[in-house]
Amino acid sequence: MNDFNRQDGIINIKEFQKNNIAIIGCGAIGSFMAISLAKMGLTNFWLWDFDDIEEHNLPNQFFKEADVGSNKAFVTARNII
Repeated sequence: MNDFNRQDGIINIKEFQKNNIAIIGCGAIGSFMAISLAKMGLTNFWLWDFDDIEEHNLPNQFFKEADVGSNKAFVTARNII
């Protein structure tokens, strides 16, 4: 069974699996982009962000209160595994 067959009309997952996906900035756009692409079945990510998560990031970024103080790229990587 292909778990990602609903995306077949949008993106060729097998073809994209050969590539690395670079996301520079794991905040409001990058954190959700990584989650969305991972849910489509992509797995080869390079994530960069030198910022740490702060409380004011929580309403519009894919993080939770327990993540405050942690690096955004590290937590995003953990979230997409």
